[in-house]
Amino acid sequence: LYVAVAAVLVVTFITLIVGKTQIKESSKAATVETKPRAEEEAKKKEAESPAIPSGRVQESSSYQGGPSSDLYLPPMLDMHYADTFGESNVHGRNVPVFWDVPRAGGTAIKFILGKCHGYILASEDGKGHETNSLEVFYSASGGFANVDTYSFAGIEHAKSVGLSSSTEVDVIFSSHVHEIAEMLTNRHQGRLFTIIRNPVERAVSFYYHEQAANMDYAGMSVVDFFTKPKTKHLVEDNWMTRYLTNKKEGRLNIEDVNLAMEILRRKFLIGLAENVPESLIRFKKHMGWKDTRRRGETNTVTCEQRFTVPNSHKNPTIEKGSQAWNVITELNRYDMKVYDYAVNLFNEQAESV
Repeated sequence: LYVAVAAVLVVTFITLIVGKTQIKESSKAATVETKPRAEEEAKKKEAESPAIPSGRVQESSSYQGGPSSDLYLPPMLDMHYADTFGESNVHGRNVPVFWDVPRAGGTAIKFILGKCHGYILASEDGKGHETNSLEVFYSASGGFANVDTYSFAGIEHAKSVGLSSSTEVDVIFSSHVHEIAEMLTNRHQGRLFTIIRNPVERAVSFYYHEQAANMDYAGMSVVDFFTKPKTKHLVEDNWMTRYLTNKKEGRLNIEDVNLAMEILRRKFLIGLAENVPESLIRFKKHMGWKDTRRRGETNTVTCEQRFTVPNSHKNPTIEKGSQAWNVITELNRYDMKVYDYAVNLFNEQAESV
């Protein structure tokens, strides 16, 4: 009897030992199996989350939607515009393309390059002069190609007459960088530069311009102009963000801001409306503009000063933090971030130009 009981106890003890060993081995195997799987998931998640470039806006509670999941530039824009500080196109021609932001100083740059220096420009000045071939005509403002690069139909016409490959035209002016990109080619790339102005100052300038042009708006306050139904059809929000990303309509989000800033960083030489003289120096140096054409002004310095010296008859400004200021900044909250980033780029680019 004692022998039988002892045998049962031994068998039970062995069973317990084996069971614990199997559990331990099973747990170990599960841990070993789970670890690489967890590492694999972490790597996958990291690969799907792109690094945030310098200056990129992160998601905050004031924005709806998540951070950008893709910072690839639109293919046509990426292929047909040279990187700002990339190598020149040795197999073809880089065409300087000025992105004209409304009420930011583009008209002054046009006069300086066209009238003071005698360069041949493609802009809206060619409207009404179109023919079946590319030609140059002259006016009091300078020499112009017979194309209109400010309208979609005009850009199509410019493409049909071979504007991008022409050696007669020195600079293309337009507000439509994406449509101009479709006119360009890998062999004839564009090289972008621009003048950018504080969105609040642009908006106020637009307000006074419309008041002077239309008596229906006379007497309207800044706040009323940007909030009342009467002028709703005139007011645009976040113009720079929309035209850089080619998202002219619909709701914008933080991903659009990030894309707009990345396009500026990769493709644009930045100039600022508050420092046109320095901007002009950089433009000339970057584009290699050293000479003045035959039809340019004899004294280019004096001519330039006519368009770079601050206007003594400037419109009244609005106070930062006022109701008008807050209305405009809220309406253009994405452009305010793009503008701040452009100012940083202007400072950074000083070392590279």
